[in-house]
Amino acid sequence: MNTTAKTALVAAVSLALAGCPNPFDQTEQSVDKAKKAIAGLNKLHTYLTNSPLAQLANYNYSEAWVTLHKVEVRNSTTNASSVLFKDDVGKSINITRRSGVAELLSLAPVPSGSYDTLIITLGNSAKIVLNDGSTLSPTFGSNPTSTYDITITLDQILNLAQDVSSGLALEFDLASFAPQGNQILDPLIRVVTNTTTFQRLYGELNGTITAIDLVGRVVAVKLSNGTVVKLQIPSFATLLDEATKAQLALAELKVGDVVQFFGNYNANQLRMEILSLLVNPQTVNQGTETQACVGANTRVRAEGYVVSYDGNTLVLDMEEASFLPNGDTLNVIGLAGATFLRGNANMLTVGQEVEVRGSWNCSNLNAEIAEIDDAPALGLSDNATELAEVKGNLTVVNGYQVTLNITSSEHFNLLSGPLAVDLTNAWFKQGNNTCLIVGANVEVKGVEIVGTPTGLQPSSVEIEGCASGTLPDDPAFDDDNGTDETDETPDSENAVEAGETN
Repeated sequence: MNTTAKTALVAAVSLALAGCPNPFDQTEQSVDKAKKAIAGLNKLHTYLTNSPLAQLANYNYSEAWVTLHKVEVRNSTTNASSVLFKDDVGKSINITRRSGVAELLSLAPVPSGSYDTLIITLGNSAKIVLNDGSTLSPTFGSNPTSTYDITITLDQILNLAQDVSSGLALEFDLASFAPQGNQILDPLIRVVTNTTTFQRLYGELNGTITAIDLVGRVVAVKLSNGTVVKLQIPSFATLLDEATKAQLALAELKVGDVVQFFGNYNANQLRMEILSLLVNPQTVNQGTETQACVGANTRVRAEGYVVSYDGNTLVLDMEEASFLPNGDTLNVIGLAGATFLRGNANMLTVGQEVEVRGSWNCSNLNAEIAEIDDAPALGLSDNATELAEVKGNLTVVNGYQVTLNITSSEHFNLLSGPLAVDLTNAWFKQGNNTCLIVGANVEVKGVEIVGTPTGLQPSSVEIEGCASGTLPDDPAFDDDNGTDETDETPDSENAVEAGETN
């Protein structure tokens, strides 16, 4: 691994046709040209992960935050580079959050060919939270500039064939982020090309709705680079208009809506089973690597665990955020007036995982939207403060109707014995419906049904030893139904870069 300075000239893809007297002919020619422009391009998925978290106890720190600006892959024959991810402001990443999990960073069109080099551009410093709660801001390299480039020669050449979906993961080595006496780090990032080794494939993307199938509950969304991702909308998913804070029904979504969505991602089918979808997402200022707070009332997102909550102020131990933290914890206010996508304020107890969106005045995050991990989308009754959790093995499986023999439980009256559960509307955090077989070990979280001590309304399920990301085939939105991805025009920002020099 070494560092290198580089410049790149972006070769934009232009579809403008001058001097065409007939607008219908111009449209037809533009479509044909768009198809030719992306012929031979393949969809390359880039994921984030890190070395095993079990090693973190040896390194005297609990969190390490970096700012990611760009990821490129270089063709071994032509030396041309393709941009896999780019964020001029910078995407804040807590590298200690993932272990055995692949989290989708980007989906980019890349020409067929062989690739042997990856170039990763980070901000020039990190934010390290030590075990005692104090923080350090070490730099990368002895001569820091505004950014820091890491050039990686791939152990195995990545061969991309036409119309084949491929993937790679950036694995941050936790040992290389251990604090050093000289406050200078040499970050180590490995490239993993076998992404099937990761148990969960999560994705969070933005795009524009191009088609809606209300019967099949499938929505087609075009990303900024022209790729179409198909969203399966389960009944338990949360749909929200972020501008009005109003919860939406599927029928209220419209073609042309700009959306941000999160859920279980299937790279082979370019399909995602979503947990939440925001219409009209407001721009979040990511912050920079040198300035944790970028101005009063900056809109931010933070996710973590509740350290304390007194009904007014919540102290959050951040695990992930849209900005670099300036300390180990974050004060959150205004939750009484916030819109809860999942759960409600009664569930805010120590140790509960929660995501909060709102404005930041450089001291407190004023909550506007909150989402409690694993809580039902419709919220809990006023007297319910904890989610029920049961673990056991399946003894009966009839589709999504299952019975499990409970081996342990929390916040649930039925402490042992068989429990019948309907998983139709549950979110499969690990595994999928094909993993529901007799003998499988499962963990189900949900709400105990009031008045029925043995009943459980599940919100999520995890199936031990079963990888997720595979969804059932769906005939909706086949290419001959008008969402053929070759009809989409690639964004010029994601076009192939040429003329790069070291």
